[in-house]
Amino acid sequence: MNPKSADIPADKQVILFDGVCVFCNFWSRFVMRHDRQNRFVLCHIQSATGERIFRHFGLSTDELDSVVLVAGDRAYRRSDAVLGILAALPAPWCWLGVLKWIPRRLRDAVYDAIGKRRYQWFGRYDQCPIPRAEDRGRFLD
Repeated sequence: MNPKSADIPADKQVILFDGVCVFCNFWSRFVMRHDRQNRFVLCHIQSATGERIFRHFGLSTDELDSVVLVAGDRAYRRSDAVLGILAALPAPWCWLGVLKWIPRRLRDAVYDAIGKRRYQWFGRYDQCPIPRAEDRGRFLD
């Protein structure tokens, strides 16, 4: 299956995130607020489309501790995904791209520390929240 199938616009990058994570939902709203050029569409990993994209890239939906950025035919995880998203946002957020010069091992260690504690620190929804009416067009599924 091509991840850029009929249900994914060819001109968009896809951000896959844990839909029950409060912090991840905050992050998705942050991206929508600052993505003035509408470069991104969002997708809950728990959705049918999210699961299909995860499988296509050989990722397990049992590992919901990472945001995934699908750009073209590549999937970026962890700190690479976050930095790729920030790089596509307007200033000052794109300036955080300089963090790419920090070794990936160190960036991912920080990312993993937050990811493992995100439910404890920020909370968890019982189910994926329904996007606001004005944001629904920015979501797959």
